[in-house]
Amino acid sequence: MSIRENLEAREHQLSKHATKSFNSTRAITEPKSEIRTEFQRDRDRIIHSNAFRRLKHKTQVFIAPKGDHYVTRLTHTLEVSQIGRTIARALNLNEDLVEAMTLGHDIGHTPFGHAGEEVLNEMVSDGFSHASQSIRLVEVLEKEGQGLNLTEETKEGILRGHTVDAKMRFLQIDDVSWDDVVLSPQQRKSLERNIVKFISHISLYESKNLPTSRGCLLTGPPGTGKTLTCSAVMNQVDSTIFYITSEDITDRGQISDLYDVARKVAPSIVVVEDIDTLGGIDRNRAGGDHPILGEFLNCLAGVESNSGVVTIATTNYPEYLDKALVDRPGRFDFRIDFGLPDEKLRKHILEKYLSTFNHKNIDLKPLVKATEGMTGAHLKEMVMMAYMDSLEASGYKKTTKITQKHLEQSMKTITENRAKYNHYKKERPQESILHG
Repeated sequence: MSIRENLEAREHQLSKHATKSFNSTRAITEPKSEIRTEFQRDRDRIIHSNAFRRLKHKTQVFIAPKGDHYVTRLTHTLEVSQIGRTIARALNLNEDLVEAMTLGHDIGHTPFGHAGEEVLNEMVSDGFSHASQSIRLVEVLEKEGQGLNLTEETKEGILRGHTVDAKMRFLQIDDVSWDDVVLSPQQRKSLERNIVKFISHISLYESKNLPTSRGCLLTGPPGTGKTLTCSAVMNQVDSTIFYITSEDITDRGQISDLYDVARKVAPSIVVVEDIDTLGGIDRNRAGGDHPILGEFLNCLAGVESNSGVVTIATTNYPEYLDKALVDRPGRFDFRIDFGLPDEKLRKHILEKYLSTFNHKNIDLKPLVKATEGMTGAHLKEMVMMAYMDSLEASGYKKTTKITQKHLEQSMKTITENRAKYNHYKKERPQESILHG
C-alpha cells in the first residue's frame, strides 16, 4: 500500500460531513501521486503558483500608518489558513482540503485591499471580482495558460459565499436592503421565515429529519418588484448564490450541473429569473415537453436530495406555468403574488421616491388617482423624469426642486408611452398591497 493510500484510508475516520480526497475529481484526469492525496497536490500547486507568490507585494491593511508594520495578502492568507485548519481539526473535517481552499481563496485579489478591487470594478467593462479572478487564475492563467487543474472540491471552496451566473461568472449584487423594497409585513415575514431564517437555522431542521430545501415563486406583472425583492433577499444571506437567466442557458444539462454544484456548496440559493422562458410553460400550451422542463422537475424534487438548497423563481405569467412545476410542495412551497399597487401603496411609493429630492407644493392626491394601473417601476420612472425636467428648467442647479407641473408632465409621458407600447396582458391584473 502506497503512502497516499495509507493517508486515504485514514480519511474514513473523518466526520461523515467531511469530503474525502479519494472521491475528488478534476476537469482533466491525471495519474494519482504515490505520496500525496489529491487535496495535498492542490495545496502544493497553489503555493508554487506565480499568483500566490505575488501576494507578498499586495497590501491589505496598514496597522500603523506611520510605520512599516502592515498586513499583506500573503500574511492574511496564511492567517486564514491557520484558522481554517484549526477549525477543521476540531470538527474532524478534511484539513488538507481546507488548507488548499484557504490558500487559494485570495490569489486573485488586488493590491490596496478592497479599495483596489472597487477601483478595478469601475474601470473594467465587465466588472472585477477578486473571487472571479482567483478562479480564472487557477483555471486559465497559471502555467502559461494551462491552469492548475485543481480538484472540483477545491475550486468549489474558493467559489463558496459568492454570487455566480449559469456560466460560473462572478456577479456583483446590487446593494438593495429591505428598506428599498416596499413589502407588506406579512410578505416580508414570509420571505424571512422561509428563506433568510431557514438558511440561518438549517441545522435545526436537519436535527428533526425535516426537509432542508425550500422553493419560492414570485409572480406578477413586469415592474412590480420581483427582481428587486430577489436582490434584497440575496443581500440578507451569507450563502453561495446561483443567478440563472435564459440568456445563459444554452445547452441541456446546464441546470442539472448548476444544482450539482449548489448541493455541494450548500447552504445555497438558486435564483431563476423568468422561469417561464426556461421551460416552465405548461406542456399543453407548449405543444409537448420542453427539453429543460424535465431538468427543472428533477432538480427541484427528483431522486437526488436538495438538502440546503433554496430556489427562488420569478415569472410574469404564473397561469402559463406547468402544473407539475407549481402545484407540488417540495418544488415551490410558497408563492408571493406581486399585483399592481393599490391607491394607498401608490401614495407611499411616490412619497418614498420623492423623499430624496427637493420639492415644493406637491399635491399627491390627484397624482395617486391618475396613476391607477401603474407599477412601482412606472412610479419610480415618473419621479426620475420629473427630476430631469426640473434640472433642465433650472439650468442644472443642485438646488433644483421638483414641482407639481414636473410630475404631471412625466406622468403624462409615461401614460402615453404605455398606451403606445404596452403589449402585456390586456386584462387588468389583480391589485395587491405588495410591491417592490
